[in-house]
Amino acid sequence: MADRVIIGKIPGYNKNIDFGGIFEQELKKGLTYVDFYPTSYTDATELRDTALQADGNFFGDQLAKMFKSPGLVVSKPRVTATGGANNGDPSAELFKQVLERMQSTFQMGRTFAEAKSIRIIAANDSTFTETFTNSFDEENVIVSSFQSAKNTARQIPIGSQFLKGAKTFDSMAMQNMVGGMFEGVAGYTGMDTLGEILTGAALGMNIAAPQIWSASQYNSTLTLFIKLISPTGQEECIKKNILEPLMYLIAAASPITAYGVVYGYPLMWQVHAHGIANFRIGSIAALSIIRGSFETTFTKALQPTVIDVRLTIIPLLNDFAVQTNNNAAGSIYTDEASEYLGVQNPADIYRGTMNTGPVGNRIKQHTKPNIISIKI
Repeated sequence: MADRVIIGKIPGYNKNIDFGGIFEQELKKGLTYVDFYPTSYTDATELRDTALQADGNFFGDQLAKMFKSPGLVVSKPRVTATGGANNGDPSAELFKQVLERMQSTFQMGRTFAEAKSIRIIAANDSTFTETFTNSFDEENVIVSSFQSAKNTARQIPIGSQFLKGAKTFDSMAMQNMVGGMFEGVAGYTGMDTLGEILTGAALGMNIAAPQIWSASQYNSTLTLFIKLISPTGQEECIKKNILEPLMYLIAAASPITAYGVVYGYPLMWQVHAHGIANFRIGSIAALSIIRGSFETTFTKALQPTVIDVRLTIIPLLNDFAVQTNNNAAGSIYTDEASEYLGVQNPADIYRGTMNTGPVGNRIKQHTKPNIISIKI
């Protein structure tokens, strides 16, 4: 068995109907292929060493070096070209231990725990949504000071009575002042901008100012629809084609426990959705196992022959930015830099769209596992 387990099957034609697999290739165009590689992260070694070695000149060259790094943490470790994880990868080892416990308890196939990565073949109604948002508000220095002065004027008894009297007994004077009707009137010299701001605050007026950027956020969601089907309905067939794939997905999505009391922290994944998206680090946010739909059929032993599964995968990097051409800083778009878990950037979109493979895992075409088909 290959290092990568394949979940989901695709329809195919009998070779007597489709000699050479020409029409079968057309069937594959409507499917979604998503690869999952276990991953984790740690603080960047050079950043940690920089902090430990910094002397009295901490805010000098050492600190400058820290801020030139493309991230505070780095993914650990990289994935090999065959889809297997490097030795010593804690996330891969944890995934293996989870599978070994399932294998021994539920009598899964003898190669069940050998899987080091997962490929999901999803139906064509799988969707990917990507959203960038910028937030703006009025919390700038001038507006904040104006609002503070305005609130202060309301709280001072004399100012409060003045505002009340000005607004109720001489509203025309207030309107004339705001509209500039006193300009040119004998004895009125007008006021500069600062005077207008201070007077407006004292009289309870409002101030006009453009909103200022406060935050940005990147949100994306990959929703997959998978059909797990047992073609024959035999118990071993159900176990192989429905139960084992389902256990892989449960292992990939669930929090982990050692003794059954304390639990948490599900596995993290490097996610490569072919032609769609690339998450340097992501997680399965939701797993829905749907039974009993109109398509569901059961055997004489009342075991299901069809189960529908929906997965929602999200990136754990929720910040996005583009980079200036600053020669003092290295490009954050390169593969080496992208192992740092800083901001999501156009390189992540490029890798997903052009299907160049995930970071550190440039899989050659001939090393990809065969896609399992259901022949008719």
